[in-house]
Amino acid sequence: MDFAIPFNATHEVRDAIDVLKWIQANIECALSLGVPETKPDLSKLALVGHSQGGKVVFSMGIQLNGTIPISTIIGLDPVDGDRQGIQTNPPVLTFKENTLNLTVPTLIVGTRRGSKNWPLFPACAPEDVNHNEFYKDLIEPVYHFVVAKEYGHMDFLDDAVCKLRSLECMGTVGSRARMSRFAGVILVAFVVKNSIRFSSYFLHKATSTSMASLRPDGAYLTEKLCRSHGY
Repeated sequence: MDFAIPFNATHEVRDAIDVLKWIQANIECALSLGVPETKPDLSKLALVGHSQGGKVVFSMGIQLNGTIPISTIIGLDPVDGDRQGIQTNPPVLTFKENTLNLTVPTLIVGTRRGSKNWPLFPACAPEDVNHNEFYKDLIEPVYHFVVAKEYGHMDFLDDAVCKLRSLECMGTVGSRARMSRFAGVILVAFVVKNSIRFSSYFLHKATSTSMASLRPDGAYLTEKLCRSHGY
């Protein structure tokens, strides 16, 4: 997908929901044919997406509304269009605090440089529709981690990036390997520990491994917790 142009995500959301429905109906039978000793635990399904993919997984959570069990939803620098008033379909952000109720623990990972404007192009993750706005809109329990200021919107990816637009979306560190390793750590930490105090587990685990290589000046973790539900 060319990240320079916001796309209508309606078909992506529909196709991804169809995949979840197939998994729910068929995965146990499919696994039994090749690895009969493996029993899938469908209660641990997690949705993860980057950029517009982040918007897609949040839209899936809204549309599913509990009809398919999801354990957690994670957005890596999610983006919902160009700016407020110019969102891609289906719109997710409401621009009203604490109005999006996904009913599951949610993690948002954002970058500082994603909202930076460039000479030839707008920001890859514009301020009005990026991770900050998702965090504001979401109802607890939601965690918001913003990485060190040197990293950008495309630094989550580990494949070669050649297009000029994608190069502009990168950070100033020069290597994306550290960010992709860190993303793996925080995703696993959240999926495994979303039902208990994630922040204490993450700060102990991630800061002692990949986080150290991220030069975390200016990085921070914030959270909105619902104590009555035990998060």
